[in-house]
Amino acid sequence: MVKNKNPIISVVVPAYNEEKLIGPCLASLVTQKFDKEYEIVVIDNCSTDKTAQIAKKYPVKIIKEKNKGVIFAKQCGLLNANANIVAFLDADSQASPLWLKTIYDSLTFSPDIVAVTGPYEVNDGPIFNQKFAQIYQKFYQSYFFIFGRTIYLAGGNFACKKSIAKKFGGFDVTKGVGEDEFGILSKLKMQGHVLYEPSLKIVTSGRRASGGFIKFCDQFIFGYFFNFLSIRLFGKKLFRDYTDIR
Repeated sequence: MVKNKNPIISVVVPAYNEEKLIGPCLASLVTQKFDKEYEIVVIDNCSTDKTAQIAKKYPVKIIKEKNKGVIFAKQCGLLNANANIVAFLDADSQASPLWLKTIYDSLTFSPDIVAVTGPYEVNDGPIFNQKFAQIYQKFYQSYFFIFGRTIYLAGGNFACKKSIAKKFGGFDVTKGVGEDEFGILSKLKMQGHVLYEPSLKIVTSGRRASGGFIKFCDQFIFGYFFNFLSIRLFGKKLFRDYTDIR
């Protein structure tokens, strides 16, 4: 049940110009098969379209974050969450019906578990992107089952305990690309066990690959991978940004 008074889980949905996809995203959250109270917090991250107006049609709390960037939006959501369990779902994604129940069961199973993440399925766009996502999702899942370690946290499909995240200040907004995946994962693992749960499923948009294979590889290699390494090694980006796709 979606209520804001005493939520067990806070769901943070960062959104920038998501008028086309935020409706299905929020619909998937308000129809969850979860019998405990939860809240949905939409972070309007400098949208100039009808994102906020559409979000108002749902039982959600809307907070504006003026610093543009998904890391700023997620940090804002974390700090404004009323529940100790904080889940993150991107506005271009849809959660499976048992998503919240799986999160709750995972994070209350043992005090040693501080976070949980899971797989995602790309539901549109070029076939190469859908197959690519399937391959590396299987790799991460297999690695966890074999070695018991989570080596990748999906930034748009995970949940953590706010009390744990507060110990290290949450998301480092100075880092940018990769902070909501590998960055936050490394800090959470220092506090406890990060679980990879295959049943924690979402579907997400493959629009980033709509420009074709070469453009996608160029964006991923230079915009994401090399920038991620340069930020970690030198404290700054050496290449162009991993651009927003809308």
